[in-house]
Amino acid sequence: MAYANAYLQTATNNQFGRMVNDTIAGFKAASARRAVYREVFGQLNSMSDRDLDDIGVARIAIRDVAKQAAYGDA
Repeated sequence: MAYANAYLQTATNNQFGRMVNDTIAGFKAASARRAVYREVFGQLNSMSDRDLDDIGVARIAIRDVAKQAAYGDA
């Protein structure tokens, strides 16, 4: 493990290492956002129309709500 930590420290000191680390971090962040989207979408989609009405979400807006939860206003 110490070797891996030393290697990562060396890798971040050069441009290629930073690029690889940034790419991996981007993949991890995108994966986390997709997981949030799937979770919110699944939870809302499993709710009844009455439950959705209680929280003020139309069934047709589930994708939009999940997208907002995962990705924000973008």
